[in-house]
Amino acid sequence: MATPVTFFPYLYVETARAQPSSLAVAALMGQRHKRVILLEAMAALPWPARAEAVGAIIRAHYAETGGDCPHFGAIAGYVLRLSPEVAYRFTTGGALVEGPLTDFHEDGMAIAVVGTYPTGPGE
Repeated sequence: MATPVTFFPYLYVETARAQPSSLAVAALMGQRHKRVILLEAMAALPWPARAEAVGAIIRAHYAETGGDCPHFGAIAGYVLRLSPEVAYRFTTGGALVEGPLTDFHEDGMAIAVVGTYPTGPGE
């Protein structure tokens, strides 16, 4: 029997290229460079404080990476995934620009749901 997957909020890194420069390397690495995992404690923050904290994380990540995502090119923006159904788009400077997005799909991701159990990359 499969165990339901627990969702943790994360930042999805939007990049200049939807497809990686090397499919073989990307297949081995998965989506590791396209996601920034957030602390669970962030979910307890009220929305204005959460948006500010996410903005600070985005600015730090962008500076740390030099604005580049390996195999995907320049970082174009970030999407905060609060749940599988709800997301918010931020600039590379950490400013909220759009949301809530209820129909956001990540590039290069394929996840199927069988009953109540998702299957896909990393499952």
